[in-house]
This record gives sequence, C-alpha cells and structure tokens, in this order.
Amino acid sequence: MAKALLSRLDAMPNTAIISIIGPYGVGKSALLESVKSQMSRSVTWFQFDAWKYPDRKNLWEGFVLDFTKKVSPKDFKKVLAEIDGTKGNKAEGLTSTLAVASNFILPGAGGAVDKLKYLFTTSPVRRLHEFEELIEKQIEKCENEVYLVLEDVDRSESGILFFETVSYYFRNSSFSKKIRVIAPISSVAYRDETKLHSLEKSSDYFEYFSAENLDVEEFIDTIFTSTLTNNLVVKSQLKMLFTSLLKLEYMTIRKIKIIIRESLAKYDYLVSLGFQPDPVLCMVVQSMKYLRTNDSRPNENYYNLSKRNKYIGNQQLGFINYIVWSNALEKDIDEVKNYIDVHRELRGTSGYIGIDTGGDFSDKPAKAWTASGGNHAARIPSLYFEDFN
Repeated sequence: MAKALLSRLDAMPNTAIISIIGPYGVGKSALLESVKSQMSRSVTWFQFDAWKYPDRKNLWEGFVLDFTKKVSPKDFKKVLAEIDGTKGNKAEGLTSTLAVASNFILPGAGGAVDKLKYLFTTSPVRRLHEFEELIEKQIEKCENEVYLVLEDVDRSESGILFFETVSYYFRNSSFSKKIRVIAPISSVAYRDETKLHSLEKSSDYFEYFSAENLDVEEFIDTIFTSTLTNNLVVKSQLKMLFTSLLKLEYMTIRKIKIIIRESLAKYDYLVSLGFQPDPVLCMVVQSMKYLRTNDSRPNENYYNLSKRNKYIGNQQLGFINYIVWSNALEKDIDEVKNYIDVHRELRGTSGYIGIDTGGDFSDKPAKAWTASGGNHAARIPSLYFEDFN
C-alpha cells in the first residue's frame, strides 16, 4: 500500500492536496510513516497536529511556528516576534494616529482605541496574509520537496476551515519545488455532508484506506527492529497475529499499537524480575485483553477468561494456539498447522491440543514455555498473565 501510494504521489503535479480517507485508528498515519521511510530521496517532511490548537487563528500561528522550528530553528524567535507584533508592527503607527484623533474628537476614548487596536492587529485577513508570507519564506529555504501532513484537521469545524485556507494558499502559490499537502481524514468526517463539501473543495485527490489494504509484512518491518524480524519463525508468528487481529471488525491499527506498547512494558517488567521472556508471547497475551468473548459481563475478554480457566482452548482462539505452538516447537506457522492436524485425533482421548496458562518459567527461559508431556499442551507461564502498575 505504501509503495503504491508513493508512486501515485510522485506522479501528481508540482503542488497537490491529498485527503486520505479511512476509519479512526485504521492506520492512516502509520501508512504515511511507511511512505516516508520508503523514500529514496531527501525531502522535508513536516507533520502538524491541528488538535493542539483550539481555534483557527491559533492553527495558523501554530502551523507557521512549528514549521519554522522544523526547517529553520534559528529563525524561530524572529518569526515568533513577527507574529506577536513586537518587531516593527506598522499597526502601532496607525493605531497611535487613531488614538490621537479619537482623543482629540472624543476625550477619554482610550479604551475604545485599545479595542480598535486589538481588532486591527488580529484582523483575520491581515493576519492570514502575514502568516502566508512567513510560511512562504520558510518553504523557499527548503532545498528539496516538501511534504506537509496535517493531522486531525477533521476533528473540528475550525480544523476543516484551516485545511481550506491552507489548500487555497498552496493552490494559488508558485513554488519552484514539489509540494504535497496530505490530510488524513476519518470516514465519519467524510460522511458528514457539511465537512464533505469543504473536503471536496479543498482536495485535489482522495485516497481510500482500510485495514484490509495494509501490508502486514511491511507494517512489521516498519514497527520492529531487524533483530526480531530477521528470524523467519518469529516473523511468521507476528504476521499471523496481526493478520488475525485485523480481521476483527472492532480492531484497529491504533489498538494494535497500544497492544505493542503494553507488550513492551510487560516484557521490561518480566526482565526486571530476572526472567527472559519471549516478546511474541508478551504480545499474544496482551492482545487477548482486546479480544471480546460472547460473555455479557462488562469488560469480559479472553485475557480474563483464560486467566480464570487456566487454559486457552483450541476452538476459542485458533490463531493464538498456532502462534504459541509455533513458539514452542520453533517452527514456522504452516508447519505447526500440519503438526496440530496430525495430533488433533488425540483430543478427547489420551490428551488434547491446547495451551495451559499455569506454571513457572521453564528450564528454557529464552523461549518461556514448556511442553507438558503426554497431553500435548503447550504451557504459557502464569507470569505473562500477571497485571502490573
């Protein structure tokens, strides 16, 4: 998906405004990060978070200042002074003249003049023109292509209006370099008629993205270090985990990133206790917190269920069963599927194919599992199911 999007971005005219449409948390930002990482040339990549600024005026100020800080930090104080009006503001002369005239005509009119001064110096038209001039100076200083990613502009009316003015500005400017303005937009905003009208007016191109479009292998390579992904068995385990999770209608890339962060915290916690946990098992167990069961109890999930039952049944979570067995046998997922099929006949007679969630770390702590004799059950140490603060 990232390679295809990069090819389309390269084929667009010198200045292009692109809206990427997809559900909240589906991975639009992750997709753009992947695009950035795959660029073979040097570009100026600037990501602006509109959610940090509460209104339209602050959005433009924040945009100019954040961009300046990114491309030319030494100019930051100078640009800040210009925005604050403390550097040769021509409004001072005009408002002083108005003050004299007003006081001459209407003694005691100083308060009204102060308001007039405020209105003049913060006039939307005047301020927007100043911001445009400032951003133009900074863009001209960039030696290569400029990619501007406008995050969260769809979350408020002021953000959508900001996107409109940014779009209008770049469409009507002539830069010698290639400019790409990219706005990730939620499906909810896209279905809102008012916002859609504005988005259609502001965008040159629409790209549509869903979790089904995600290249899971590419996502794994982007998120994890090569130390982990160079192991083909581990990579096959991660690929099955994320592919299976994304098939769930309530799962998003954002949730998967939370799972990964929580797993790393659990991993560090177990290391601090003197163990050598397996990072894949950490992710498998943490992901179970986000897997819903058919139980009507509030906050019930497969993590709590398996913790209570001390067992993860094969019929409950097949993909987790495959991953844990792959981990235990140090074999690729496809080999493990075959292994389980061969031994499936043992279920209900001399043993079962499943996962026991009890016990301690095995004598092979690097793998953090034990094979439990004749019943053919892999064993996840119970510490993986311990909550911690």
